[in-house]
Amino acid sequence: MMTTMTTYEPFPELAPRTASETPEQYGLRALLFCTAQRQTVTVDDDGLQLADHYYGVAVGGRDLSPAAAEKLAGVREMIQAAIARRAASDSARLATLAASAASTPAGEDKPNLGPMAPLSPVPVAPVAPTAVQPVPVAVPVPVPVPVTGPAAIPARYTAISPAIAARATVPQVPADQWGF
Repeated sequence: MMTTMTTYEPFPELAPRTASETPEQYGLRALLFCTAQRQTVTVDDDGLQLADHYYGVAVGGRDLSPAAAEKLAGVREMIQAAIARRAASDSARLATLAASAASTPAGEDKPNLGPMAPLSPVPVAPVAPTAVQPVPVAVPVPVPVPVTGPAAIPARYTAISPAIAARATVPQVPADQWGF
């Protein structure tokens, strides 16, 4: 069985705007291209917008015949239809993006990578109880020893009142029981 393949010539393309070309020149060139080729498929959005904008300049010439003005009016309608189709397509695409963004609950719009990415917790394996139990350690509690005279009290306390200092009790604990 034999299959035939049909090939078509590619659409002619409008050359992109050059750095030395003014917006008016590019718009008029895009209008001329659309008029000559009778298609807007390969013209970018800026070219279509500028061609529609500078249509008035092209029609405003004194030497323009009524037939040429009618042909330019038909091309302008074609350009405006292409602009409207592209705008509708863009708005439909943006509407689907907005719908998918609206379906995400608030606060969950977080990136997957980088410093703002949510951290995934590392699973922690439970530790099996060991057979060795900690042994309680007895800590000695210091017992206060009454002071019998002002000689054992530091001088900074005795300067206030020797009578109160004589009645005060200061715990006297040997150094080996301090618990440090």
